[in-house]
Amino acid sequence: MITFSGLLRRIRSLKNTRSIPLFLFLSIFIWLSSVLSESHTAKINIDFDFIEIGFDKYQAESKSSFSEVVLTGTGFRLLFYRLVPLRVYLSMSNAIVREGHYYFERKEIVKAIESQHRNAFRVREFRSEILSTPIRKSKIKKVPVRLDYDLQTADGFAWTDSITFTPDSLLVSGKPSAIDTLHYALIESPKDMSFTTPINQRMSVSPKLLKLYSFNLENIHVQRKIARYTQIEIRLPIETSDSLNAVDVQLIPAFAEISLRVPVKRARDIEAADFKLIGYYAEDSESNFLDVKVVEMPNDVAVKDIKPKRVRYFIN
Repeated sequence: MITFSGLLRRIRSLKNTRSIPLFLFLSIFIWLSSVLSESHTAKINIDFDFIEIGFDKYQAESKSSFSEVVLTGTGFRLLFYRLVPLRVYLSMSNAIVREGHYYFERKEIVKAIESQHRNAFRVREFRSEILSTPIRKSKIKKVPVRLDYDLQTADGFAWTDSITFTPDSLLVSGKPSAIDTLHYALIESPKDMSFTTPINQRMSVSPKLLKLYSFNLENIHVQRKIARYTQIEIRLPIETSDSLNAVDVQLIPAFAEISLRVPVKRARDIEAADFKLIGYYAEDSESNFLDVKVVEMPNDVAVKDIKPKRVRYFIN
């Protein structure tokens, strides 16, 4: 009987021993929760980022500014932001400018820290009276609009007039040294696409440019007409340029065949008299050949090919 009673006491003792770690864990958790819920003061790293930069400013550096600030808040929040930098956004509309550089006064920084986090913090110490930013004053100039590559038409179609951009130029701002090298606002046009209908749509500035510069507009209205075209060939005599008019020159061959793209409705009206082929002579050239070019033709006709493009000449 005595042996059985001792065994029972041993079992009870083991059960109580196993409860001790759980009891300690719960006690520490309750104490820690209570402590972290109370107000504390600690030094926190703040990551300042800048918003609402505006068209007349640019960010000289991609990195944001860091600063140490003494804050009062709950232990939970302070512990979290000791591990992860506290991010605070500063609106550039509240900045002050001195000699092209932008700064924030202490009162604006304190206001941003306390208001953006729903008054969960109170600033106890911020040593600097002014915060320097990587924001600088931009250089602004006007640049014309261009397509970044030509729009292609499908077989049997061609553009009937020049492309129209609305507006035809944009204001661009950014780092002065970069602005000086930019001569066009390139518009991104569709790739691997053959047009069979007129263009009447909005196209955006190239994303590569938008990463480096700011534009007063990012979308441009682009228009261009298109028409059905066909291909015809005509045979034309080759004339010599003015520099050879006083010389008796013999060309071999004396005629060239040109391939033309013309509107379908105009194909039957095309005549050789509407065109003029010239063989150009370069005085500083030692070659016995002349380059053949079309110098006169109707406005709605495009030259696709000339055969031959060069002819031999002899002076009689």
